[in-house]
Amino acid sequence: MLKQGGGRIINMTSISAFQGAGSSIIYGASKAALTAITKSLARAFAKDNILVNAVAAGFVDTGFAGWSTESMQSHARVSPMGRISNPEDIASAVLFLASDATGITAQTILVDCGVTTLMPNV
Repeated sequence: MLKQGGGRIINMTSISAFQGAGSSIIYGASKAALTAITKSLARAFAKDNILVNAVAAGFVDTGFAGWSTESMQSHARVSPMGRISNPEDIASAVLFLASDATGITAQTILVDCGVTTLMPNV
C-alpha cells in the first residue's frame, strides 16, 4: 500500500466491543482492542493515504450459529428497524469503506439495525 500510494484496511469487529454484554468477556475485550488498533493504525498511516476503518456487526442472520427461529424473532423485536442484519448489510458497509469513503478513517461503523446506538427497550 505504501508503494502504490495508499489503500484501505477494513477490520471486522463486533458490537460486543461497545455493549459490554454477551457470553464471552474475552471476546468482547478482543473486539474492543481491535477498535483501538483500528484507530491507532489510522493515525499511523493517514499521511500515507491508507485509510483504516472497521465494521462492527451485530446479530446477523447467517444460519451459522444455529439460532432458533424464536431467538431470531426475539432479536428482531428489539431492533429499531424491526429486523436483524443480513450478510448483504455487512458487505455493503465494507464495500462503502473500500470504495466510496475517501475521507473517512479511524471509524467503526456499527451494522446492527440500530440496536446498539438507539438502545432499544428490552
